[in-house]
Amino acid sequence: MKKEFSSLSIKDILVASMTLLLASQAFEGKFPSACLDAAEIVGKHVGVRNAPPRDTPSKKLPDGNLLGNGDVGIAIGGPAENQSFYVGKNDFWAPCLRCGYGRGDAWGEGVSPAASRIGGQSFWIGGVSVRIPQLRGAEFHQEMDIFRAESRSRFVKGGIAVSMTAWLAATDNVLVVAITNAGLETVGICVDVSTGPNQLRAYMDEKYIRHPVNTSQAGITNHIMWCTRDSFTFTNDPYRCYGSIATRIIGADDIRFAMGDKLSAEGDFMLAPGKEVRIAAQIGSCVSFSKDFYLERIRDMVVQSDDALTPTVRHLSKWTPERIASLKISHREWWRAFYEKSLIELPGEPVIERFYYGALYMLGACSRAGKVCPPLFGSWATVDVPEWMGDYHMNYNHQHPFYGVYACNRPELAVPYFDSVNNLLPLAKKLAADQGRKGTQYQTGAGPYGWTYHISHGMPNNAELALNYIQCYRYTLDMDFLRDTAYPFIKEVALYWDNLIVREAAGDGYRYLIKSSWDERGVQRINPANGLAILRAFYKGLVQMSEDLNVDGGQLSKWRDIRDNLSHYPVTSYKGKTVFDFAEGANNPTGNPYPYNVYGFFPAYDLGLHSSEQQLLVNTLSTRPELWSQGNAFCEVFPAAVLGGYPVHEILEQFRNRITELMTPGLIVRQWGGGIETAGALAAVNAMFLQSHEGFLIFFPVWDSGQEARFFHLRAEGAFLVDAAFSGGCVTELAITSEKGKPCTVQTPWPGKLLKVVRSDGELIHATQNRDRFSFKTDSGMCYRLSPVEPQF
Repeated sequence: MKKEFSSLSIKDILVASMTLLLASQAFEGKFPSACLDAAEIVGKHVGVRNAPPRDTPSKKLPDGNLLGNGDVGIAIGGPAENQSFYVGKNDFWAPCLRCGYGRGDAWGEGVSPAASRIGGQSFWIGGVSVRIPQLRGAEFHQEMDIFRAESRSRFVKGGIAVSMTAWLAATDNVLVVAITNAGLETVGICVDVSTGPNQLRAYMDEKYIRHPVNTSQAGITNHIMWCTRDSFTFTNDPYRCYGSIATRIIGADDIRFAMGDKLSAEGDFMLAPGKEVRIAAQIGSCVSFSKDFYLERIRDMVVQSDDALTPTVRHLSKWTPERIASLKISHREWWRAFYEKSLIELPGEPVIERFYYGALYMLGACSRAGKVCPPLFGSWATVDVPEWMGDYHMNYNHQHPFYGVYACNRPELAVPYFDSVNNLLPLAKKLAADQGRKGTQYQTGAGPYGWTYHISHGMPNNAELALNYIQCYRYTLDMDFLRDTAYPFIKEVALYWDNLIVREAAGDGYRYLIKSSWDERGVQRINPANGLAILRAFYKGLVQMSEDLNVDGGQLSKWRDIRDNLSHYPVTSYKGKTVFDFAEGANNPTGNPYPYNVYGFFPAYDLGLHSSEQQLLVNTLSTRPELWSQGNAFCEVFPAAVLGGYPVHEILEQFRNRITELMTPGLIVRQWGGGIETAGALAAVNAMFLQSHEGFLIFFPVWDSGQEARFFHLRAEGAFLVDAAFSGGCVTELAITSEKGKPCTVQTPWPGKLLKVVRSDGELIHATQNRDRFSFKTDSGMCYRLSPVEPQF
């Protein structure tokens, strides 16, 4: 039976966390970073809005307060008199025929039947509204508390004052809205449960058309208001999704129920001053698969029924006030534990700290092991046809949300991503075979359950999809994950590129080059910078994985040869400086508004602070200041700048400015293009404090020497957990826990001094020195405290 990475990783992380805690206590004195308090640090970041959100519902990521538990998403919108809770779900998709979507086959070949066969879109199930007409024109005050994962509102108009607290349980798919009459007058309240129409706007043959939904309905059963919706169908659809919302009003007297129309049900009641009621909404879904779904990809899955409502209603009946109170405790405990996996504290950079925890909250709210992977706009679908179909956009959007989670010590957040990519593997192999190629070819657009819908833009999507696998393994050294999940996929990608990379003579030797597109336009180029970066990183990771598993030895010599002889990054001259070009011979460093030409630093992690190309990174960004503020690569430019050692004061200034411009009052950075991938900029913050991809650990490598900073449990390559504090221009505390017992090499943060390494049991550990780097052996599960020692002459 296949061993699941998710359960192993969570267990390993919890054990390591306890080990580090016990080890830190064994040291004499208190270790500041280990004493960081999540409630104090994260709890102070509460978003405030004094007007209703402007773009909720939205075709993109909504700007209202967002709640989520990795499966269900709730987006809150509307004025005081009509608070609306839009319900989306990661597994609620509409399959549909998709013809003509895209710009043509970038490889110059026809579209295979499989490539145009099926497509789809994420869309919303329905929603719950709380209507209080007496609040029309009321003062609006709403807060988003990301530490408690709840939205709090207060609306005041004369003697009328109503407070609402909404939270979506972290451990169950139930939304709870507590409504309190804090004023002097009785108010009338109407709770409405509704779903979308009996037709869904779909994209087909380059036109938007409407197709019927099989069943969208609402009703009232035993004082429970409910609605259901399913995905619309065509002949031979491979699956159908069914969603439901069942709602109870708890604590109100004399509720008058009525049908609004066929798609909505409502309950009216009066709420006296000082009284409180709770609205409990249970959300459910199920999926029905056809027997021949995509090469029998789902043949080992249980075919579920088309009844999402009955279990939802049954589950809702258990929510008494006492059980809701218990559920709220569990909910808060889950989120506290989530934040305590790692912490940072930046007293002088509250804006950046706020972004950090807001991004972590967004990912924690939409991605959960064992659940369907979140699409482009996370769990928060609020319309029928979102931009770019709200799909898994694999040119970069699908990969980027997860690049920062490994250093944040939350690799389990990426488990749904790995599931989504591996589910597509059988079809991706067929698509490659249809074009006479080995291995896999991943399309730009895809969705859950292993479907895809249109042809590639010609970018190396499959190899970039592999970068998360490589990073996850390097940060965790989880051999079960490597053997069962990562390497089978990596091997198929290698089969594809082994036969496409071209070897040609170069000087007295040879080199390998690639042909692909650097962007979505699909124009083939020689050695595009982003393609080179991705494949250089890919072959490095492939060789390491093969060596660690001790498999495919017959291929290693070829893979090492490609790794060592892939072409150098293309360069050109611009504004009097040598900069990265977008492709070999392009001579056009401004040919694209995105930083594809610095992919070698991020997301590939092929280059670093000690690379000879470091100055090229500085030159490239300094001559193109528009990259800081363009609307579709927030998650790319800032990590690249940090990893390339761009001047830290400008990074901090630009980062602050951009966060301030883009962050919603709900503490989510929302850019023009894409959705949840803005969380990928977590990698920038992590890299300011800790870098490890060059083979050794570097502490606070790109940080303002005049500012204090602390971090707890950041993860480094080699399966190390690190605590550190920075004050007065230097590192004041440093400890490293080894999960796998691998040798550890650090670049000393105390130049000119020796390094003292003390294990948590008090034993002094010998460290060998090579210039400014020190190496020492570690034992699995042990913590090591590092401190400077004056050399003795």
